[in-house]
Amino acid sequence: MTLEQTAASADSKPGVGVRCAIAAGIGAGLGLVYVGLIALITSEGVLGDGLGRLGWLIILTPLALAFCVIMAWPLLRAAKVEKAGQVALLGPLAVWAWWEFLGAVDVLELFKPVFFGTAGYAAAALVTAPRLPSWGRIAVGAAVAALFLFRPVAVNDTGESWDWWREDELRAYTRPLLAPDMPDYRIQAAGAANELTPRVYYRLRPRSADENTSSAVNIEVTQQLTPADFDPPTDCDLMGSRIPEPCTLLAPDVWRTSQGTYLARKGSQIVEFRPGASVPDNDLFKAATTLRVVPVEHFEP
Repeated sequence: MTLEQTAASADSKPGVGVRCAIAAGIGAGLGLVYVGLIALITSEGVLGDGLGRLGWLIILTPLALAFCVIMAWPLLRAAKVEKAGQVALLGPLAVWAWWEFLGAVDVLELFKPVFFGTAGYAAAALVTAPRLPSWGRIAVGAAVAALFLFRPVAVNDTGESWDWWREDELRAYTRPLLAPDMPDYRIQAAGAANELTPRVYYRLRPRSADENTSSAVNIEVTQQLTPADFDPPTDCDLMGSRIPEPCTLLAPDVWRTSQGTYLARKGSQIVEFRPGASVPDNDLFKAATTLRVVPVEHFEP
């Protein structure tokens, strides 16, 4: 090959920006595939219920992640990304770094894998770019490493800072949504986790509480499928602990645990009410005994 042909071949290769854009697109696609696989295996009726369902989720969730990681290399190679193997190896590390950095930030929870995949594989493509000078690789590598060490500043826990909801997550929850009839309380921070154990979560805050009122007046609420080993009054634990948590029957399908948490069962689901230190028992009892099915819009602040 002549010197002119070598130069022409080098010029025909995509630049650093195009290389990163291709890798970012593949990372976003893999993140979307992961979201889809998790949504599929957590769909109602796919894996059954109870402990059998939990066992399958523990097995299939890491397999879904591994499938996406393994698929990165052939996709990058098919897209003619130089050093595709290096990008495929470093991509998951960069994704992990972004997850450590922004995993606790309240953004679109369901689509975090898409964002992290985009940013992670773009960073991996940049740091392995043949045309990037050595100082550039060091700078990018140091920036990615710094993501493991630093976290964004948390938002202050005021009444107004929690006036949000995740409508897309609530709509993705496949079972009826439940909420108590509590006119003196407002719903805040409503969302759903549709992964290992699908749950709806929100908090109840008195309408009379202002931004300076302590969070001790709040009631944290979690809704999920009733575990197969839920056995009141002997064991009312919802987290799969081997240590039984006894509870006391207060009303039909309503219990109070030894920790002061109230539980209310409605159909195949159970709702947990975790009170702050200043929540009256009467309010907890009312919340547990007035559950009814509500539309998604009920959770809008």
